[in-house]
Amino acid sequence: MRATAQARRASSGSDPRHQVEETVRFMEGALPGGVAVGNAFSLDDISVFAIAVGLPSGHGDIMNERASPRAPDWLDRMKARPGVAAAPATPNHGPPAWSGGAQISDTGE
Repeated sequence: MRATAQARRASSGSDPRHQVEETVRFMEGALPGGVAVGNAFSLDDISVFAIAVGLPSGHGDIMNERASPRAPDWLDRMKARPGVAAAPATPNHGPPAWSGGAQISDTGE
């Protein structure tokens, strides 16, 4: 039953792994200037960071220095930004996703 559901998702384009691959491909194409959109850091970078931060731990075979060199480089630069680095120190936050405190499932569960 589970394999059938996965096959249906893959054929419909709603397969989570396919969606991750498409997201990373988009990031690779959008990052030649070093930021998500345009020529300067913007709200777009923050939005993409919120989605992309867990990808290396959950989908390291898709988002890594060899398969997608721009995306991990951009992610490291985002993590080094003062506001991003300070965010885990603010009250009422759990561990940052990039610390291994969160996992992304490709099964939708």
